[in-house]
Amino acid sequence: MRTVRPAFAIIAAISCVAASAWATSPADYLPRDPLRQAIEAHLQGDGRGLPDGWVDARPALHALYGQIGYAPLWVDARGPLDRSREVLAVLSAADTEGLEPSAYAVEALDQPPAAAEVTALAAYDLAVSAAVMRYGHDLHVGRLDPGQLSGDIDIERRPFDGSAMVRATAVAADVADHLASLAPALPRYQGLRQSLAAHRVIAAAGGWPTVPDGPTLHPDDTSDRVPALRARLAATGDFSGDPASEDLNYGPELEAAVRTFQERHGLLVDGLVGRDTMAALNADVDTRIEQIVATMERLRWLPSALGDRYIMVNAADFQLDLVEGGETVRNLRVVIGLPSWQTPLFSSTVRYLEWNPSWTVPTSIAVREVLPRLREDPTYLEQEDLRLFAGWQSDAPEISAHDLDWQEIGSGIRYFMLRQPPGPGNPLGRVKFNMSNQFSVYMHDTSAPRLFERARRAFSHGCVRVDDALWLAEHLLAENPDWTAIRDRVLEGQTTRRVNLARPIPFHIVYHTAWRDDQGRYHFREDLYGIDRLVIDALAEHGDGLRRQLALAD
Repeated sequence: MRTVRPAFAIIAAISCVAASAWATSPADYLPRDPLRQAIEAHLQGDGRGLPDGWVDARPALHALYGQIGYAPLWVDARGPLDRSREVLAVLSAADTEGLEPSAYAVEALDQPPAAAEVTALAAYDLAVSAAVMRYGHDLHVGRLDPGQLSGDIDIERRPFDGSAMVRATAVAADVADHLASLAPALPRYQGLRQSLAAHRVIAAAGGWPTVPDGPTLHPDDTSDRVPALRARLAATGDFSGDPASEDLNYGPELEAAVRTFQERHGLLVDGLVGRDTMAALNADVDTRIEQIVATMERLRWLPSALGDRYIMVNAADFQLDLVEGGETVRNLRVVIGLPSWQTPLFSSTVRYLEWNPSWTVPTSIAVREVLPRLREDPTYLEQEDLRLFAGWQSDAPEISAHDLDWQEIGSGIRYFMLRQPPGPGNPLGRVKFNMSNQFSVYMHDTSAPRLFERARRAFSHGCVRVDDALWLAEHLLAENPDWTAIRDRVLEGQTTRRVNLARPIPFHIVYHTAWRDDQGRYHFREDLYGIDRLVIDALAEHGDGLRRQLALAD
């Protein structure tokens, strides 16, 4: 008799799905046919042909089947139903969603038991449910718990009711459509599915050619590297001319292709083939596929509803989108944190603005940056218009830096408060956008607008500086009935003033290093914070752990 142990080995791997308490069984009130009895026997752990490894899955499956009197969902006495084969087709194509079909035991599920094998049919039914539950969870919530990856990520996972999802799938008119609906309903996610498919085609064909290293190429240069550059750009559709041309001149048509490539990769669009452009050109297709998969995973972490109106900052792209009614009202450049002071990822709500804000220096900056300068020059605070207070209490007296021995105090500077009053030199500029979060991060204007001209805009200590912040502030305040009356007084003065938003706006900081734009072009960004690598490594470890569980359960 064919063994079906591998088919339900998948059950051992769904412990990440939150299991509800075992339901009270209504089975006593329903016909006691052999399949129901076999399913109940399996779930009560009598060990009939079941692997040791699926004990962790038993509560979730018991909750599911207990609610339906242990009735089978995917088989009957004659064997697997059509909907089980529909499920198998979806699971076999999990790679189109950036998932791994092997995680759902598709090979084992493709070997259903014979109709006479009631015990095996019951186990097969449980195995299909376990695979569907895991797939639905991974597609809707994500494979990884973002909070476990990094202290710079604070994202609450989407709710997921595995039992309800499996039951709904089993009765869906179209199983494939129902399971597809669990993916993020975002145009960016659908664009990444297309991007993933396109780049896998390129990978299957052997990838794209590399460009030999050498000095920076300038327009109208002659170089034996030019044919390779032409072939490389043709492989990704940036160059539409003859990719096999041996012309050594870096002419206008090829320069235009380089500029298109630079724009797609967030580089300085200057037509020069220098270090940064070369690095992007020679990133292999497997790296780009990993970026797509990592970004798809992070999109699953976002709230199911972003809001009818919201602000989204893509830290990887140094950009802010203001979205209203599904349309981007405006895109603004932003400055984010240095790699050593990462801007964290989280969702919150902007509830009020603070005009003419003062800046209280965080203790980390005081220790790492202010202290070394004070030790060199006791007049540093005066030069930067920073005021020193004897403590963090609201009534702490102001003191002089000249009265203290900073060599001796050292990191004890954290017990003093440093504050810069409103003014033209204040790093927060004219307005600050406040939202609650554990990182004390906010958006703000800036007194150094020149940094917005840079292509790579990572200069802050974690907060987000916004280009044309005054426009954004006034746009958000347009619904406030009192704003017009106080506007001129607030903007002309230096007094700090809090103004609540009539309609608070959801705010999301994300890290999308890959996407497809409205013109069908594929964009990639540098993995500045190493979050792509973090996600890809965690997914690999997750997959290895799953495979080990399946092997042990076999």
